Amino acid sequence: MRTAKEKNNKITASFPASLIKIAALGFLGVILLFFSLAGIASANEPWWHLTSTTAPANLPPEGRGTILVTAANLGDADASGATTPITITDTLPTGLKAIAMGGDAGGENKEHSGGPVTCPTSKELKEGAALACTFTGVLPPYEQIRIFIVVEVEEGAASGAVNQAGVSGGEAYACNEVGTNAGKYTNSVCSAAGTGTFEKQLSGRPLPGASVARPLTISEVEPKFGVENYEMTPEETGGAVDTQAGSHPFQLTTTLDLNQTAEETKPPALAKDLNFILPPGLIGNPTVFPQCPEAKFLQEDDIIDSCPADSAMGVVTVRFVLTGLFIGTQTLVETVPLFNLTPRVGEPARFGFYVQKTPTYLDTSVRTGGDYGVTVSVDNIPENITFISSQVTFWGVPGDPRHDNSRGWSCVGGEYFRPVIEKLPPCASVNQENPPPFLALPTSCTGPLQTSMEADSWKEPGLFQTFSQNPIDPLPALDGCNDLPFKPEVRVSPDVPEASKPSGLKVDVHVPQSVDLDAEGLSASDVKNIVVALPAGVAINPSSGDGLEACSGDPGDLAAGTLGSPGDEIGYEGIGGGAWCELSGVLAEAAGQRGCARSR
Repeated sequence: MRTAKEKNNKITASFPASLIKIAALGFLGVILLFFSLAGIASANEPWWHLTSTTAPANLPPEGRGTILVTAANLGDADASGATTPITITDTLPTGLKAIAMGGDAGGENKEHSGGPVTCPTSKELKEGAALACTFTGVLPPYEQIRIFIVVEVEEGAASGAVNQAGVSGGEAYACNEVGTNAGKYTNSVCSAAGTGTFEKQLSGRPLPGASVARPLTISEVEPKFGVENYEMTPEETGGAVDTQAGSHPFQLTTTLDLNQTAEETKPPALAKDLNFILPPGLIGNPTVFPQCPEAKFLQEDDIIDSCPADSAMGVVTVRFVLTGLFIGTQTLVETVPLFNLTPRVGEPARFGFYVQKTPTYLDTSVRTGGDYGVTVSVDNIPENITFISSQVTFWGVPGDPRHDNSRGWSCVGGEYFRPVIEKLPPCASVNQENPPPFLALPTSCTGPLQTSMEADSWKEPGLFQTFSQNPIDPLPALDGCNDLPFKPEVRVSPDVPEASKPSGLKVDVHVPQSVDLDAEGLSASDVKNIVVALPAGVAINPSSGDGLEACSGDPGDLAAGTLGSPGDEIGYEGIGGGAWCELSGVLAEAAGQRGCARSR
């Protein structure tokens, strides 16, 4: 750091990407939150997401356990197995033998999924039948098919052996023009209206398959409270991972599976608090969307809340154990809407979902003094619900009409709740033109994104354990930073325009944010450094600040999280020559040039 005695100086400021984006949009009255992916396409389509877990989490040597394979339809349309059956297969590693199989599909009421899951019997398994189950019904968006494989661990089975599972088959629906005697179809798959006659028909094209490979743990040690699987995936339409920096994803899905014992109703401990630490720069803007007041969220209408459909931001599928006087102990799966709630004072944003008359909040906070990323917290999970796993999907552009068939209580789960709640209106579109995006991926291409989560239990409250993204499905490294727009404006003017007079300097930095509100475009690159080059003859006189507290020039002298810490990188250094910083000198770092402002 050069001294202020030099006559030609420059003032520099460096910022974490998340901070500058939050600050810039804050000046526009926008407070940010989380997640991101790509633009709006035209047709609805389903796609598969596959996970595999075990119960217990540690399979006992020469004992028995269960492998659970879950195929979720994470697309925005029904997946039908009517003509091309949906098939889930599993290949066990050496040392494991299947002795029983079973399966189910859909949510709490399996009948609304449109058909049963057919698996080999124990006798057929003994005769060498393949480990394959089929489903010929209709699976709505965000619903799941689950198969259970009871296995015997034989002598010599090794820990680390890989279990492989796959899903194939199923078809999407297409909207086809038919004869004049056919009826007109006007749902989200066939939305054409006015002329012609259209009908929803199967496309005739099987869906792309999916697979997963997971190493198994074989140990005599009883499983402890913890996380078996944690995944966070930004998705494009069709299910591919979005890697374009600054894009607005179709959706972002977070999958969480807790460790289980051999008895699913008796976990190692009940989860209490969950904290999801999002990658820096992965943000969202919930303030441009309708909010559901807490009074509405807590206003019970039979088994649902009273939040309006236009405040829906995504979908949640939860698997849990419920014990009741009349139902006994049951393992249930429910798919419900995720709503944008009115945040508390000082909170960036708040979301919530309602399961079994129990409200669950997703609170947010910014990691101030650190990387300025967002943390999403679920606190004090009710003990009356034994939480097992969850699949939480935030839509990148909530107003996208492709989400209409899953929007709110009337539509979610293939309109499952409409026959149950008579007051619910028909599933309908929000009819929003040019809907704004909610999510935006980071604008930095510096390596793979990093995320982790923390969890504690009611058995040991406050004793948090940290778990990273599943290494088999890591978050991607972003690319395409050279495609991001970056057109900031920097204006500097003296308070006193007279020669040889003391004067302050007014520095205005403006980064246009309009591009961030274009769902089909890319977010502007975040500002990394701001440099104001003073003209020859302009000097800085620190002595004029006599009596004011000074900021240390050595970042090591300051505590972490305070102004001037290594994470803030705020200071100034002198240069020779220089000129006023004008718009023409504002250059993007991606272009390989140095100017008054540089992007990440």
